[in-house]
Amino acid sequence: MVPYLKEKNIKFEECKEKDAEQYLRENNNYFNVTAYKNNFFTYQCGESIGKYIDLDFAYLKDLSIIDYRSRILLFKMIIDVEHYLKIRILNSIEEIDEEDGYNIVNLYLDKDYNDERFPKKVHDSIMKKVSNEYYKKIFSKYDLDKDKKLENIPIWEFLEIITFGELINFFQFFAAYYNLEDKKYVFILREVNKLRNAVAHNSCVLSDLDKKDNTHRPDNFNY
Repeated sequence: MVPYLKEKNIKFEECKEKDAEQYLRENNNYFNVTAYKNNFFTYQCGESIGKYIDLDFAYLKDLSIIDYRSRILLFKMIIDVEHYLKIRILNSIEEIDEEDGYNIVNLYLDKDYNDERFPKKVHDSIMKKVSNEYYKKIFSKYDLDKDKKLENIPIWEFLEIITFGELINFFQFFAAYYNLEDKKYVFILREVNKLRNAVAHNSCVLSDLDKKDNTHRPDNFNY
């Protein structure tokens, strides 16, 4: 591993080779640490083309530690986003006279059950979860037959058994059905979900800091 990095002109001055090998062996894997090299410049011509300019392994190690701590913080923030999204849905439902907390769930589950492309996707997800003892106690009162459409689950229980991605899909359906202003938040929630998946799978979120692929213009969105 170290010889390959040295071939790429990655130095071992701030962090010695022995310490680097120990770090890779005990704290992190080679793929994750070296992913951060994408943040640094390489020679564009000459004998050293493709090799890194003034890059020490210590910088990769520091970024790896910063990335780890960032993921912990981001996960806590995303959990809060999920919690307050549920609160926002429940508060919105209370303000809609024709909504009792059952109707919108029945409509959504009916749509899911009869979906032409991915029928019963949410149904199947719920069925997998109710095998868990915690959820089994809550949902044992419902007719949970995998061959039947789920019905009459109140919103406050439905929100607790669906995934974050499913929560966003439901929020989009709910906001569109009642033509709520909140539907403008859907796109940014989908980006939060992508970040959540990356954080949950310990992906390197700081590996491409110079990547310019943001498709959302801030001036197109009014908070």
